Amino acid sequence: MDSRVGRSFVIGMSVTLVLIVAGGLETWRSYSSTRELTARQLRLGQLQGVVIHLDEVLTMSARMAAATEQLVWETRYHRAEPELDAAIKDMLALAPDAQIETFSAQTDAANRALVAMETSAFALVRGGEAARGSEILFGTEYARQKKIYAAGMASTMTALSASMQDALDAHGRRIVLEVVFASLFLVVAVFAWGRAVWQLRARSRRLAEALSTSERDNAALADAHQQLEKLHHELIAKEKLSNLGLLAAGVAHEINNPMAFVTMNVHTLLEDLRDIPADKLPEDLRVYLDELLPATIDGIQRVNTIVRDLQQFARGDVDVTTDFDLNAEIATAARISNNQVKDRARLELSLGTLPTLHGKPRQMTQVMVNLIVNAAHAIGDRPSGSIQITSALVEDRAVVTVRDNGAGMSREVMDHVFQPFFTTKDVGKGTGLGLSVVYGIVSAHGGTITVDSEVGVGTCFRLELPVVASSEPLAQAA
Repeated sequence: MDSRVGRSFVIGMSVTLVLIVAGGLETWRSYSSTRELTARQLRLGQLQGVVIHLDEVLTMSARMAAATEQLVWETRYHRAEPELDAAIKDMLALAPDAQIETFSAQTDAANRALVAMETSAFALVRGGEAARGSEILFGTEYARQKKIYAAGMASTMTALSASMQDALDAHGRRIVLEVVFASLFLVVAVFAWGRAVWQLRARSRRLAEALSTSERDNAALADAHQQLEKLHHELIAKEKLSNLGLLAAGVAHEINNPMAFVTMNVHTLLEDLRDIPADKLPEDLRVYLDELLPATIDGIQRVNTIVRDLQQFARGDVDVTTDFDLNAEIATAARISNNQVKDRARLELSLGTLPTLHGKPRQMTQVMVNLIVNAAHAIGDRPSGSIQITSALVEDRAVVTVRDNGAGMSREVMDHVFQPFFTTKDVGKGTGLGLSVVYGIVSAHGGTITVDSEVGVGTCFRLELPVVASSEPLAQAA
């Protein structure tokens, strides 16, 4: 009997030891597998972020090359392209068992089409045809292929994540079954497997936290991409403003010299006529002396005033801030815009007393020019057009309103009116940058701009600017 007990004890101990050893080995294998799956899951999340980032780098590099005509962006493009291919291959290799049907021939074809269009745009930039390159990269076909490629990549990433999660879930279920099976044979194993399950749950919680962190990182990356896109639009807008300033400077210079001679000669002629005694001056010349030449001098002075306005608008560095008279900038803008307004509407100024403001007067002139010209375009051929500009000091802010009785805007249009490249004009008649530039300049000066409009009645833009100079440097305007 004792021998039987001894044999049973030995057998029991042997079985127990075998189960303990087997359970220990299985526990270690499961732990190692869990670590591997967790590392692969985290790596997949990282690679997804890298693929999104590099894809946007390729797109933005091509567009920036076309916008700036600087081939350094092409170098960046060719440096990022192999990195993107390698990241995609690494991402696909992390889940080789996944049935990825979304990374299809259509997605690959869209990718090749995008690369071909980007390569063509670089070639146009090198050939001095950056505008055609921009047309390709901002065109409908490029956007369509980009949408197809993005949808295919998104589906691929979803399938990879789902495959990875399925593997992790299956692994977890297998561990739980092994724990339950072992607990039926050995009480000691229950404790060991219970501890393993506890560790697995702890690791799962850490994985969930890591995935949550990865999602936040992806959201931050998407926000960074949006900011990059915004900076790209602001760069284009700033370049257009710079070109406008150069054009204004050139026109003013070309007009200024001949107008100086005309002004001097007409004044000399008038003084010579005045030196002739009245009884010796022919009747025909008296008309010139009393009416025609004074009116001519008045017209010359108006031309000279416009030239000075253009010079002031184009003069100096846009980053230099100074004290300025807002009412004077409004008057300058009215004179610059007169050619756009005179055949469409009556421009009325009602300017109150304002203290000196600190900022960039050239940019404020541009703000008012844009608002006045927009108002004139809104009036169009409507009879009895009117544009009213007022300024007043309200508490500690300078308030300017630009009101017209033009076509007005719907609520939907008002919601998007300050967005870059949004325009209601026909193709080729507007860039959609004017009001976004206005918004950027006013915001950079610490002010606000709002719009109130009604279809068929008219529109009113309201600007509010602080009159107390800030100790902080002025923000960079578009």
